Amino acid sequence: MATSNISLLSLPKDILIALPEYLHDIEDFKNISSTCRALRSLFSKTHPSTIFHLAVAASRIFFRPSPEFLVAAVSRELGDWARQSPTNAALLKATLKEGNQGLLSLALKHTPGISMSRVRALHILRFSAINPTADLIDKCVGKQWYATPNFWTGGVDDAYTIYADPDLGVFHLATYGGLFAGDFDIFLDPALPPEEKEARMLGVDTRLEFVKYCIPDAICIEGLDAANDIRDDSAFLDPRRNVDPVGPYAAFAALGEGYGQGFDFRTQNQLALLHTLRSRRFRHPWKAVRDLVGGDFEEERSLARGREEDLLGWRQEVWEAIVLTQGLEGLGMLWGAVENWRGRLEEWRRRVQGLDAMPRRVEVGWQHTWEYPLLRGDLRVVTSGHVLGT
Repeated sequence: MATSNISLLSLPKDILIALPEYLHDIEDFKNISSTCRALRSLFSKTHPSTIFHLAVAASRIFFRPSPEFLVAAVSRELGDWARQSPTNAALLKATLKEGNQGLLSLALKHTPGISMSRVRALHILRFSAINPTADLIDKCVGKQWYATPNFWTGGVDDAYTIYADPDLGVFHLATYGGLFAGDFDIFLDPALPPEEKEARMLGVDTRLEFVKYCIPDAICIEGLDAANDIRDDSAFLDPRRNVDPVGPYAAFAALGEGYGQGFDFRTQNQLALLHTLRSRRFRHPWKAVRDLVGGDFEEERSLARGREEDLLGWRQEVWEAIVLTQGLEGLGMLWGAVENWRGRLEEWRRRVQGLDAMPRRVEVGWQHTWEYPLLRGDLRVVTSGHVLGT
């Protein structure tokens, strides 16, 4: 009996174009699409949602650390989706308790996904901005910092014991920026009244949930017992300080030991990031970026209080926060890509200059943050049960 030789390309195009949905991961997609011109052309029409699912399937190989890398990559789209309605915003806030794995699952359902051109851009970004920023953070809180000669006896002016993962710090910083950068567009809109701004922004409560559960820290594990149990005179515990034994802390709650979602319970992610943001070594290159587009609001500085961030006037603090809070691509400003941002930076600075009232200060426990996204302030609130945050 004769047999016919049926090739893959002999199948109808509507079947071939659906083939990526049945592949194992993005490596299979890449390999098959590179076999011939016809498949490459067909697979170029693959929906970004399908590519995103394939990327997630290979996240522990090609997008490390997992899930932080891919969460950071789609965080801006996820933040934009959340701001579309109060229902979306509430779902984002509730999902934050599941940590970065929960954010990734939410993004798979509610963001457009990522295209192959975006995957290639992320690969380039790994070497042009992500790795150099990780190296900079390592010099602020990592092994390079500790390797400074005479570390404990004057080698550095901010010696401290911190167990940090600089690579994770990059993605924590970038994800915060991606999720909450859109709040600045609302905050700086002169046409919106204060009450409408507050309603449309993701807000302080959501930001604090992100810091607690998506920048997991051993201080929050202690907070399940005492460190975050900061009450007022009426014994009221501010719910924004509360930490539940879920998400990255679930394993600790069950066993008192081990790992949850890949989280090493020794790691001090929040304290390391706060220390980094205060480090002059980290702040200096960001100042160089701001100097290229009009410089700082030096006239806003005040010597009324002693802590470094308290020396900043309110316009200066808003200006610094905007530049820092721009997600993965925003990190490129440190490494030669500032020209791509010049127009936006100049517009943001002009709007900050035009603000006619100091932003609203938000008191939480013994500490405070502000109505606009300020990572340093949010970290200060969450870590204030620890000496570094007091």
